[in-house]
Formats: sequence, structure tokens, C-alpha cells
Amino acid sequence: MRLPISSDFLLKNNSIMQAQSLNTFDNMYNTYSRMLYGFAIEISPTQSEAEQIFINTFYKAQQQDIARTHANCLFATLIKLTMQTAREELEGKITKIPTLSIFRNTPLLHMYLCENVTINEICKKLSLTLEQTVILFRKEVHTICKPKPNSLILQKV
Repeated sequence: MRLPISSDFLLKNNSIMQAQSLNTFDNMYNTYSRMLYGFAIEISPTQSEAEQIFINTFYKAQQQDIARTHANCLFATLIKLTMQTAREELEGKITKIPTLSIFRNTPLLHMYLCENVTINEICKKLSLTLEQTVILFRKEVHTICKPKPNSLILQKV
């Protein structure tokens, strides 16, 4: 049985969806903008090029609605999008995108996120099974996410 839906209902819900989408984009921007701008600065020869990479990355993120479509892997998707944008923006200006400092000790994550190498290509390159590669990925993610000593400031109450 189909229920009749008025055009007012559709317009109202469309406005709500747009507001939620904007809110999701704002949250994504507020959460990741500093880190991604830092990546763009680290990659780019000049600050103006870094700013262009940063702006274009978030423009693409909004156009592709990745805050909604890639919600489960948003951070990785934003890094890949930043690196893709950097390659496009810096084509002919630099020969190789440098290793981001956050990935200096995590070569698999660097290959996957920054060099656009697929997981299957990494398996072949390292002669590993998919399971072995996933285990190594998890170790590398743990390395990055693990809190560093003295990174927390304890306050006396």
C-alpha cells in the first residue's frame, strides 16, 4: 500500500537533508581541516600551492559528499583525496610527492594512502597474502594511533 506524499512533505524533508549534509560537511571540516592543511603544507613547495590543494580537496569532498558516502573510512578517504589533489595541482612542478611525516615509519599505509597503490598491488609487491597484509596494516595503524609518552598533560585538581 502506497501512502500519498505531499510536495510540502518532500520539500521540508529535502531541506532537512540539506541541513544535515551541511552539518556533516561542517563537522568533517572542523575535524580534519587542520591536519589536511598540515599535509598540504608538508607536500607543497609554496604556501599558496598548499592553500590551493587544501581548498580543492575540500571542494571535491563536498562535491562527492564523502562525509556521507565514506563515513566509515573518512580519514583515509580525505588523505587519499588530498594526495590525489596534490598530484594534480603539482603535476610538472615536483617529480614525487614526499612521504608525509606521519607515515615515515608506516610504509604500507604510505603506499596505500599517499602513492595510490591498491592493497592487491601491495600483496604482490611484498609477496604476502591478503591476511598477512591486513595484519601489517593493523600494526601500522596502531603505531600511528598509539599515544606517545608525555603527550597527555595531567593537571592537578
